[in-house]
Amino acid sequence: MRITERLRHPASVSEVFAMLRDPAYQELRCERSGSLEHEVTIEEPVDESSDGPTVVTRRRMATDDFPDIAKSLLGHTVDIVESTSWGAAAADGTREAGFTLSVEQTPVNLVGGVHLAPDGDESVHSVDGELSAHVPFIGGKIERAISPFLTKAIELEQELGREWLAR
Repeated sequence: MRITERLRHPASVSEVFAMLRDPAYQELRCERSGSLEHEVTIEEPVDESSDGPTVVTRRRMATDDFPDIAKSLLGHTVDIVESTSWGAAAADGTREAGFTLSVEQTPVNLVGGVHLAPDGDESVHSVDGELSAHVPFIGGKIERAISPFLTKAIELEQELGREWLAR
């Protein structure tokens, strides 16, 4: 199942990129998503010839609001690992990253990319990926059940980004 979302941030690409790699922003993002526990790791490049940082969040989430089909497979909590590996900035400041989100100990993951591009005085933050649940016969049902939660998380990113950048 394809997941594609576009966010707009009232800031330059460099400001949005600084926000996305800020550990305090990532901590707040985990808290606001409702995580029961979380851990944030920012792996900085080893030298200037390397690409950009990798941002990794690990969150334990309650499944109370999940559809019954998902809860029956996942239990009361689920551990989600999200990793975004940024490339170097292009000449115009545009940034791209590889993105994975996996639900640990399940066959559910989202793999795709993130793109930051300037648009006048703002930035466009695009997320595009393929959600897959490799479960015979019910994989499609699981994907349809999970996709609204992913969309909600991306919408939270929009709201939180505006709040963070207004500081």
